[in-house]
Amino acid sequence: MDDLPASVIFGEGDGLVRRFASLLRRLPVLPLARANARLAPTWVGDVAEAIARCVRDDHPARLRSFELYGPEVLTLGEIVHAIRAAAGLRTPIIPLPDGLGRVQAQLAGLLPGTPFSLDNFRSLRTDSVGKVDGYAALGIVPQPFTPWLPTLLHGPVRQRRLDGARKLQR
Repeated sequence: MDDLPASVIFGEGDGLVRRFASLLRRLPVLPLARANARLAPTWVGDVAEAIARCVRDDHPARLRSFELYGPEVLTLGEIVHAIRAAAGLRTPIIPLPDGLGRVQAQLAGLLPGTPFSLDNFRSLRTDSVGKVDGYAALGIVPQPFTPWLPTLLHGPVRQRRLDGARKLQR
């Protein structure tokens, strides 16, 4: 069996959106390695539903494997630009050539929290998109990435209102 690239999973408190939003807020410029790598981010709720359907005792899919990937295929650069726009930021994003991207990965791998590593850099060599729609086989319509960005960055509208009301009470 061929090794399939892992899909990027997004959801509330995830490492993808949270990490890039944090970097975009803190840095004057964001150098981005492998900006042209193609990804099909998939929502954690869809992954959980797929697992739940596969582990049911009577489900015919429980002994099969499925490619789970989102309906939007985006480059890493497009993902970071979408996060920047949804966060209301203007931080310049500069795609790096591979040589500089590798150096960035080596240096970032030494930082606390390892924001980017050589493993991340290497994994972006292979596009993280699927070939066979596992969600369709399971009867699931996957959520697209970009409509989730406001919620992932700012929380659900109801929660934002509650947080705002709490601040007024202080």
